[in-house]
Order: sequence, then structure tokens, then C-alpha cells
Amino acid sequence: MSTIHPALLPRNISKLPLPLQRVARHAMSQGSWMSTSLKTWFQQLGELRPEENLGLLPALYTLLDPSLIPSPESDTATKVRTSMHSTMMTWAYLESSLLHNPMFPLTATVDLWPRVWAWMEFFSLYSYSDNDPVKAAQLFRLSRNDDLPPGPPLTVPISS
Repeated sequence: MSTIHPALLPRNISKLPLPLQRVARHAMSQGSWMSTSLKTWFQQLGELRPEENLGLLPALYTLLDPSLIPSPESDTATKVRTSMHSTMMTWAYLESSLLHNPMFPLTATVDLWPRVWAWMEFFSLYSYSDNDPVKAAQLFRLSRNDDLPPGPPLTVPISS
């Protein structure tokens, strides 16, 4: 069993004010920020003190889980786009607020980076798949399939 950085543990959500704790827990349970009132959410986030701000790390860590990367077998194009939008919001907040927080534990990036990287791969494939979210999900699953026989790297045809 692997361990994660202590700042990423769910118990740290308790650093957030109670209304934001509820939103963060709900987002974690749903795998998306999209079920929240985003306007209210971002207004409240702007009022956080640096130590409270760190309470978001467990939610961001959870929402960047590569298992949430869309699956072409089970997800619709709308669900894929919703998932992508939620992830972009997670990245934006991570970059704009948390990484500039003087209290941010830099050692937590060891656990955050593999999750960010997996999503970056997915978004890169999306840009090469004619912005078709289901096709991007298919390409991502193919690129991550350890059962494929050795051979040339996966190539993505570029439309003319």
C-alpha cells in the first residue's frame, strides 16, 4: 500500500470553512466540481486565508485521479466534456492559488504530478482527435494499454 503526502489526506478538508467543506466533499464524491454553484464557489475561494486554502488539496488530488479520465466505452461526449471542464478548473485553481501559496508543501507535488501528467496526456490526445472527446478517450485508453504487443508507437492521424 502506498502512502500519499499528508497534505493530500481527506482529513485536511477540515481546514476549509464549513460551507466549502461541504462543497469539496460533494465534489470528491461526485468526481466533478460541476454539481456546485461555481460562482458562489469561486467567490468563497477568493476569501480563504493561506492555511485554509490548503484544505482544498485533498479535493484537487481526488479530482485529478486518472481513473476519472473518460472511458469511451461508458461515457458520452457530454460527460467527457464535463469531466474535461472540471479538470481544467482543478488545474486553474491549483496553479493560480495553491502553487503561489507560501504554505504550499512542495513535497506534495511528488504525488500530484503523476495525476496532472495523465490528464495532460489526455488533453494532448484531445487536440489531435479533431476535438472529439470520445475519440480522445479511445486514444488515451489505447496509449495506456499495457497488454498491447511491442511495436511502433501509437500514431494519431491528423486530418487535412
